[in-house]
Amino acid sequence: MPLALKRTPPQKSQSSESVALHASEPDLSPKTQQTVDRITFRSKRKHNFEQTSELNSLRDEIISSLDILRREQNEKFSLMQSNLDQIKTQNTELQSSVEYISNKYDELLEKVDCLEKELKSSMEYINILEEKVENLEISMKSSSLEIRNVPTKTQETKEDLIEIVKNIAQAVKTQIEPREIRDVYRMNSRKIQTNGPITAEFTTVIKRDELLANIKKYNRENKTNRINSSHISMNGTSPIYISEKLTTKAKKLLYQAREFSKANEYSYCWISHGKIYVKKREGATAKRINHEIDLEILKKEAM
Repeated sequence: MPLALKRTPPQKSQSSESVALHASEPDLSPKTQQTVDRITFRSKRKHNFEQTSELNSLRDEIISSLDILRREQNEKFSLMQSNLDQIKTQNTELQSSVEYISNKYDELLEKVDCLEKELKSSMEYINILEEKVENLEISMKSSSLEIRNVPTKTQETKEDLIEIVKNIAQAVKTQIEPREIRDVYRMNSRKIQTNGPITAEFTTVIKRDELLANIKKYNRENKTNRINSSHISMNGTSPIYISEKLTTKAKKLLYQAREFSKANEYSYCWISHGKIYVKKREGATAKRINHEIDLEILKKEAM
């Protein structure tokens, strides 16, 4: 006899029970449920709406402010750009002006340099011409004497002046023939009550030099009775000064040389044939003075 099989009844699923358990009605009264719904859900919806509205309003304000700020910035930027463009234009114009002035300045420098060279060349040429004129004047005056401090006679004539020259020559024992005197005249003085100098021109330089040498010799030998007004048949003993006839330039240079000699203890200063010389002492080398610069050089040597 076959064995009877006992089947074990299937076990209920725990999960099914759990589902059935959870799916059961909660033990809540309808009143309590309504209260919960009212408090929880309705309040939450209202809060979210207000918050969203405020956020939207704030967003709109921010966007509006940003738009205003953007427009203002754009306006400022446009203004700055316009000003910058003006500055660039001005800088370009200024640069052009500076370049123009610089070019003109360079041109001016070139012209000045050229003019300076021309001036230097002209001055050198003028100095050469002045030297030639000076030498020509010296040559023209090489046979003339200048007699100073001779009183002027009333209605003085040329014969009176010739007589004065002859009396001076006689005083120093020099023979002069009338034909050896080419001309004699008195220069008008610029100073009031001052006797103008007398110029005596001889026919030869030799005769002029002979008379001048004898006058210097006489004055050295007769220091207490040098040539004066008594030697030309005039009253008194006013000294009479006789020297070579000098050019205007030589007179000025001779005056400067004499002042230099006094200030720097030079014992001798004289002129011979239109040339000026100075000498420190007897036996020393004579220095010829051609220009004012020669005196400046001697001053530096004395320091």
